[in-house]
Amino acid sequence: MLSFEQSGAGTGDGVSTAAEAVDSTGVQPLWFAQIDGPEFTCEGVDTRFGGVFVAPRETVLGIRLWRDVYEGVEAVGDAQVHWSIYEIEKIVRMMLHQSPLALEILSSGAAVERFASSRFQPRRVVEAAVTSDILTALVDDADGFLTSPEASSSRRVAIRGLRRVLMGLALAEGVVATRLDDLLEWRGSEELADAAATGEADAISTCGRELLEDLRAVDAPALPESPADYDGLDDLVVDMRMATSRRPDDPSKGGDR
Repeated sequence: MLSFEQSGAGTGDGVSTAAEAVDSTGVQPLWFAQIDGPEFTCEGVDTRFGGVFVAPRETVLGIRLWRDVYEGVEAVGDAQVHWSIYEIEKIVRMMLHQSPLALEILSSGAAVERFASSRFQPRRVVEAAVTSDILTALVDDADGFLTSPEASSSRRVAIRGLRRVLMGLALAEGVVATRLDDLLEWRGSEELADAAATGEADAISTCGRELLEDLRAVDAPALPESPADYDGLDDLVVDMRMATSRRPDDPSKGGDR
């Protein structure tokens, strides 16, 4: 059993901007949450939101092309707000392929309440799909940040790499956390917390690369080698789609929540 240690976040102007953008698609998400931003990582990081929707059964069974993801970038003052919403089958497959992005979306503790549905429990998807292979994906992500030319000069890039490493180390022990403050508290190292809070990019990236070697070598007994409930995920996708219709006379009305 995984432990989800995810606190909420003050989303400020970003949440209304992202929600308005999602509304403009005409799609009603079952889940929509903040997954990155200054509160999650550090100042200067763009705010990101991710979510899940269900395509009506007539759409999936029909012959017309349909979209399984909607995404965009909105301006809020000098900052940017990135958002994306994925059809339920797509994000379940992403999680089965051990996508760090899917993990962030489905485990976030910063949900936009008006888009949250009692019909969908995102963390159950994580528990059913996650395997030890996700650590390899996090190693690759972290390595990309920490070995990039920007890592020695951009504190934002170095911090994002460090965050990915800490996510992997926490997951290896069965702890799901994606916010940097939660991860630093979990790690319990004042030296590391001080470096993240006040250190220069080069020092942070050096620390991140050292921890990355620990992650490469870690044993992860808390994570299974294969998905814990593949059949349950299959049932979830079928049940959610069968309950969703685009026909106005259907009781589910495509968005009955």
